[in-house]
Amino acid sequence: MDSNKDETMIIMRAPCEHMFHENCIITWMKKKQTCPMCRFNMKIKFQIKIDEQIWTCEIDFQDLLHVTLDS
Repeated sequence: MDSNKDETMIIMRAPCEHMFHENCIITWMKKKQTCPMCRFNMKIKFQIKIDEQIWTCEIDFQDLLHVTLDS
């Protein structure tokens, strides 16, 4: 096995289009809910009304980040 073999790096792209190393952005998102570059709010909370009942929904973009493989 070649110890100098290139490894695949996982790059994650936030909804604001900034890209980060996987470990870096996951560590950041455990502490903050914003993009470290532009402070885009990566947690959205909203309410919807269905049949006279109000539901509160929350989307956490940590689960929705796009994954790109860097060769």
